[in-house]
Amino acid sequence: MKRKSIVLIAILFSCIFLTSNIKPISASNETNQIYWGAWVGNSHIGNYNLLTNFEGQVGKGVSIWNWIQLWNRPQDSENIPNFDTALMNQARNHGVIPMVSWGPESGNPNFPFHNLKSIIDGSQDAYLIKWGQDSAKWGHPYFVRLMWEFTGSWTYDKPSKTGIYPWGENNSPQLFVQAWQHVVDTVRASGGTQISWVWCTGDVGDSVSALRSVYPGDRYVDWVGTDIYVYQGQTFDQAAQPELNNIRTVAPNKPVMIPETAFVGADSSNYWKNLLTNVLPNSYSYVKAVVIWEMPSGGFTVVDSKTLSSFGQAILSSYYAPNVFSNLNNLPIDNLRSTGENTNPNKALTSPSGNSDDSVHFAPTVAAVSVTVVVIMVGVGLLVFFKKIKR
Repeated sequence: MKRKSIVLIAILFSCIFLTSNIKPISASNETNQIYWGAWVGNSHIGNYNLLTNFEGQVGKGVSIWNWIQLWNRPQDSENIPNFDTALMNQARNHGVIPMVSWGPESGNPNFPFHNLKSIIDGSQDAYLIKWGQDSAKWGHPYFVRLMWEFTGSWTYDKPSKTGIYPWGENNSPQLFVQAWQHVVDTVRASGGTQISWVWCTGDVGDSVSALRSVYPGDRYVDWVGTDIYVYQGQTFDQAAQPELNNIRTVAPNKPVMIPETAFVGADSSNYWKNLLTNVLPNSYSYVKAVVIWEMPSGGFTVVDSKTLSSFGQAILSSYYAPNVFSNLNNLPIDNLRSTGENTNPNKALTSPSGNSDDSVHFAPTVAAVSVTVVVIMVGVGLLVFFKKIKR
């Protein structure tokens, strides 16, 4: 009987030890899932048919759809300046999160705009207020990439060569920050509170000090990133650094997006496969969204005969979220899943402040306690049983 008691006690201690090592799920032992998207076509205007054709070619739906809307250019074949409810509904119904690249036209001589101070002084307020009101009526989350590529040196057109969007004489980093803050404050005050504001630099090797001079502050920025174009003979690292590292130094608490990326060269098949299956998941796991720039007229494409197969195979990875966001109600950063196998558009696993959802950790804890209780009850029952036999 002593031998039986010893065996029983050993079993009990083993079970308790095993259950004590059942640990809660945490971000450190889960795989991430990121958004992937596309800008498709040769026109600024979002074209749903082109988007779905692209998705059909690559074999997977996007989770972000990017298009351009310019403030001061009238509606024409290249532009819809006002909030486009029909297009936003089309995107949402398709399960994608809209991303509007949004700001005044600056590079077109027919629609020039170079004055940041005029934005600060209220010249665009009527337009901004209407946008905020229409955004509130629509009532769903989306991205706005405001005045993007604002550090782009390739757009210098004035002697001062400031490189500050909209690249006009007498603009400065200080004016850019004030203009950005004015736009965000005005839109939010008008009801546009469900917007995730994307701060997108020009990827020109900006120094940390230069980036700090044009950063509007955490209150005014939700995502940060830069546009990355990789040329034949160049690696992603060479194109992305030091810009991405410097951006993270300036805004360490913000999720990183690559709002535009493309490969320029004769054969990009190996490039895309390596980028999607190796480089982004392993070396740039902090990047939470990547948007492909698919513009055939500019030579940017992933759907040519040499590239399509490798790109399609790589993007099928569950690491890249598909178009499952028709019911998204929380901000996109709240919605990033901690598993690559499933996406629940209404379940936020992590808040912007970094606080984890308690429900994520609750289930494993309950399981451990339940198993321990059962083991103890079985053990007590066996002890009683053996005592009865001994008698």
